[in-house]
Amino acid sequence: MNIIEHVWDQLDALVRSRNPLPTNKEQLWEALQEEWYRFPKAALDKLYESMPRRVEALLASRGHATKY
Repeated sequence: MNIIEHVWDQLDALVRSRNPLPTNKEQLWEALQEEWYRFPKAALDKLYESMPRRVEALLASRGHATKY
């Protein structure tokens, strides 16, 4: 349900697609910051706008698993 999980997944994919890959904590932190600042606002907006559908699906499932 939490949209931040989707953001983390997308950030992970962006960092893993870098060439060369980060090889230490400092490089990883730098890569995450760079990708975060480049992260498309439209992608965040789309996730934010999905919240009513997510809540509706959760209510319909009575708290059980949903596609989200």
